[in-house]
Amino acid sequence: MLVFLAVMSAGLAVGCAGFSYQVFQAERAAAASGDALMKGYARFWSSAITNPAAFHRTKEVLNAERAQAEAASIKLGSSIEMTEALRRAYVTNAAVRPALEASLRSVNESLSNVVETVHRLMR
Repeated sequence: MLVFLAVMSAGLAVGCAGFSYQVFQAERAAAASGDALMKGYARFWSSAITNPAAFHRTKEVLNAERAQAEAASIKLGSSIEMTEALRRAYVTNAAVRPALEASLRSVNESLSNVVETVHRLMR
C-alpha cells in the first residue's frame, strides 16, 4: 500500500504524459494489492468455513463477512475502472485532470477500505 501511495503522490507532481503513466502505475498497484488481499481473504474464508467454531463464528456470519469483503473489492474495481476511463480521456483532454485526480483519490480510499475490511474480518 505504501508503494501505491508513493506512486500516486509522484503521479500528481509530474507533467501531462508522465502524469498519465503514473496514474496507470497507481491503478496497476491498487489492482495488484486488492487482488492479493482478496486471495488471502479467500484462503482464510476457505479454512474458516470448514470449521467455523474454530474461528468463533457461524457459517452465516462467515458468509455475511465474505459479502462485506466482496463489496469492498467491487468498489475498488469500479474506482479503478473509472480512473482508467478518465486517464484515457486525459490523453487528449487535459481539462479532465481534476476529475482524474479525484478519481485517483477514490482508488486510494477504496484500497484502504479493502485493507481495513479484510484486516478486520481476518481477526
